[in-house]
Amino acid sequence: MADHVTALGDRAAAGLRALDLEVVTHLDRAHRSGLTVFRAGPSPKDDLALRDYLLGRGIVVSVRYTSGVGGVRVSTHVYNDESDVDRLLEAVHAWLKAR
Repeated sequence: MADHVTALGDRAAAGLRALDLEVVTHLDRAHRSGLTVFRAGPSPKDDLALRDYLLGRGIVVSVRYTSGVGGVRVSTHVYNDESDVDRLLEAVHAWLKAR
């Protein structure tokens, strides 16, 4: 199960990086969990705007910051699959194009 969750996180991180977004989450698997955190832009307002856009499309993410570090948090779990990550990445791409 852990390999599945980590593989989904790898897929999300790679897709987000391909969209030129900053992935905050450590990319080394030894330092990761089922969470992938990224920045939607230079301001926390960008993260909140993307979160709202995604929620409007039925994609649930959160925005979290601790000590000024954070961003949009994607939680992949055992019940998610590659199509869920692909749907997220397609929606993020659409949001970026519409900005």
